[in-house]
Amino acid sequence: MDPDLRPDRCKVVIGPATDPKILSFGMTTGYYDAWRKTPGIMDLIKKMVRMDMRAVIDTPVSTTKIVVDSAGEREVEMSEPDESGTQWYIGPAK
Repeated sequence: MDPDLRPDRCKVVIGPATDPKILSFGMTTGYYDAWRKTPGIMDLIKKMVRMDMRAVIDTPVSTTKIVVDSAGEREVEMSEPDESGTQWYIGPAK
């Protein structure tokens, strides 16, 4: 991966999700729009969408996430984290 995508540089932590076709993009506190402002992150998300994958953009302690996939960008509502920290999809954000 490009060194500019290191979390300490781009303020985004990229990680797996429970679905292998999804990557989670966690924003560092105070840098909630870092995924939009970091060209390498946007390039990675665009590449994922072309591969029929999804990106879930998530900010600390939020139940509203942004999903980016072939249908575009939309907000979704997630459950509160369970005892293991996992959140589950509830539906479209209101």
